[in-house]
Amino acid sequence: MAGGLFDSPGVYAVLVGSGMSSDAGIPTGWKVAQELVRRVARDHKVDIDETGLKPEEWWAQQGYGELSYSNLVEGLASTELARRDLLRGFFEPTPDNAIEPTPAHRSLAQLCAMGLVKVIITTNFDPLIERALADENLSPQVISSESQVHGMRPLHHAPLTVIKVHGDYALPELKNTDLELSNFGPAMNELLDEVFDRFGLISVGWSATWDRALREAMERRATRRYPTYYAAHEGRLSEAAERLTTQQETHVINISGANAFFGDLVDRVMILSERARRRVAPQRSKEYYHHITTSGPPQGWTQLPLLTIRVVGTVSDVYEDFEIEADDRDKLVAALNASKVVARLLNLQGAPLTAKYADGPSSVGLGTPPFVGLVGWEYEQSAHQNDVHAVYRIGTDGSNGISALAEVRGPGQYMSSSSVTCFIDMGFSVEQKLQLETVAELICTGLVAVTAEMPGALIDILPRNAEVTKCEIQLLASNMNSDSSMRNNAFSDIIDLTLVNSFKYPAPQNPGQQMMYAANLTGGLSRAEAADLTVDAIGRMVKQLGYMDPRDGQKAIQKTLESWASL
Repeated sequence: MAGGLFDSPGVYAVLVGSGMSSDAGIPTGWKVAQELVRRVARDHKVDIDETGLKPEEWWAQQGYGELSYSNLVEGLASTELARRDLLRGFFEPTPDNAIEPTPAHRSLAQLCAMGLVKVIITTNFDPLIERALADENLSPQVISSESQVHGMRPLHHAPLTVIKVHGDYALPELKNTDLELSNFGPAMNELLDEVFDRFGLISVGWSATWDRALREAMERRATRRYPTYYAAHEGRLSEAAERLTTQQETHVINISGANAFFGDLVDRVMILSERARRRVAPQRSKEYYHHITTSGPPQGWTQLPLLTIRVVGTVSDVYEDFEIEADDRDKLVAALNASKVVARLLNLQGAPLTAKYADGPSSVGLGTPPFVGLVGWEYEQSAHQNDVHAVYRIGTDGSNGISALAEVRGPGQYMSSSSVTCFIDMGFSVEQKLQLETVAELICTGLVAVTAEMPGALIDILPRNAEVTKCEIQLLASNMNSDSSMRNNAFSDIIDLTLVNSFKYPAPQNPGQQMMYAANLTGGLSRAEAADLTVDAIGRMVKQLGYMDPRDGQKAIQKTLESWASL
């Protein structure tokens, strides 16, 4: 799923609407109320359908006022047992109506059993969720009224919680009318605020149209610690859902139905679990496939910067059916904008650096062009793009200041016919040297982006058996100007390498222009894995330049990266 769905086990809540239960033949509460009115009318020898009136219109004509599910049911059945008998045919299986949990209910129960879903919020009255959970030997605490909130176990102590915000058909406190759906009690509001603050959210089968109080609870969500997803049937959004998803910066997922959506989620989780079981630590490789071109800039830049940092992730077992649609490009840009790479580049933009054209010094300083615009990735018009190739740029055109290119190359695009390759090139043409710890942070955040975040954004168009199998790190201190003339430039001119100097071995007199590192992987890198790999890569790469004992520098870099990796 887009955006790394289920990357963080145990932090998700699922909101289930009537679309889930309708597949099982369960009517909505309003349809139940209308059917009960028809029964009342038949007792009065009236067939409402023959009158041309809606059940609620006939009800009002009889002097009963606005049709209310709660008042209607209480009037027809005054005790809890009588109400249960009255409604059993709608919500429970009978010899004539075998109501069973749908595949979506059972898949959701499996996700709960895996520990990936901690809270289920439902607007439905029926017991299908509870029955599916019972079949997985799960016993959740079920909250279906304001009064039950006060006696519940705290969410963080309960293994699983089901919140029936509109009530349970077997209990008296049901919400159905516009007035009833417009407000929850203070205790239920407080509980929902906690859920929306502490958990990621996946909404399925919920139109958002009628449930004003639930919409308002979601709109109160002030934090964005975890992502939210809205499963839209065939991509359709109600007006209310469109406003809500925009306001909440929600990832909208196009689904064909709840059964397929939850079934696909379970399959993906099982595949990820199997991969995790087989996962091994990254293994260093001496094979390099994606060298930075030294003779000229890549598509999207007009000049090779003084320093280029390239990170690459390769996804294997992808063949000719790979195709990047407009929706996939949107997801890719969203993932790039959320990446820590952007935050790190922005931090550098605010540092006391003086801009310098790659062809020579300039008086252009920070806060003036070309630094304006270093705020988000934009479509790169100068690069040749097609249905298997996507290029985006942030910052300048590579000629001066700070710039970056993000690129996805599909099968057959330049190289392999069976892989997708994710690139990020970061360019720096600045007068003040970059600290080696800063270079390490850029590499580390870039590795996570190209091996996890960018492939994660494309997961819907990647085969299920596709896997990230390799990463590469390359640094280039280019000594060629845009007019093909030569310039004096080396790593020691653009990166402060004193951190890896050793009293045992003198610093090299002429450090080179290129450093490389590669590793074989069995999946996308976590932050901690990327940090460890970066430390090893820095050590090995600086030895390529002649810095023969980088251990003290590696320790300092490890300490710098530890705080970021633990977030």
